[in-house]
Amino acid sequence: MDFEWDALEGANSRLTTLRQRVAGWRENSRVGFEPHEGGDFDRRFRDALADDLDMPQALVVLNELVSAPGVSDGSKAALLSSWDAVLGLDLDRLAREPTEIPDSVQALVRERDQARAAKDYARSDAIRDQLTAMDWEVMDTAEGTKVRRRA
Repeated sequence: MDFEWDALEGANSRLTTLRQRVAGWRENSRVGFEPHEGGDFDRRFRDALADDLDMPQALVVLNELVSAPGVSDGSKAALLSSWDAVLGLDLDRLAREPTEIPDSVQALVRERDQARAAKDYARSDAIRDQLTAMDWEVMDTAEGTKVRRRA
């Protein structure tokens, strides 16, 4: 096998992104798995495993599910969680971790929202950089700035 640090770092980045998406899907949806939405993906994933553990094909199905527009967030989270029993990627890690945000971070978020409302984008960007340096992921939403610990 050829080992490259860049490949390992890329895989870790992809895993982190996937964990963040699962956590977001869990947070945004209280609905569980709807078989009519993800049944085909589940069948294809299980068929790949049954075919001599065809992990490359199983990962293709996983990636297709992640970007599938016709599958609800709850179904995506539920399917990935069930598949993780085989994959062992701990995809629910961020969803299980406590989401307590320190007062200092909450103050920066409020300050950033005020700067954005005043159209002071230079200050807003500086606060985003400060939060990122503190290991917080910053997300702009219709309700304002949201933050969560970076994995």
